[in-house]
Amino acid sequence: MTDTMQDGHVSLPNGFGLSATPEGPRVGTPPNELTSSASRDWLAGTPHHKHVRARIEPVG
Repeated sequence: MTDTMQDGHVSLPNGFGLSATPEGPRVGTPPNELTSSASRDWLAGTPHHKHVRARIEPVG
């Protein structure tokens, strides 16, 4: 989290979930795999990536 994110919000990078780090790239989950294909823009058919509810749980 950074000071530019609001509390309760989560951000995933676009594309294939890549994030550059000093140790090398980290690969995550593409947002398309987390978004229902039933929730789409009526005209373009684009999934609503920015309005997906999520439950975050600690790892470990």
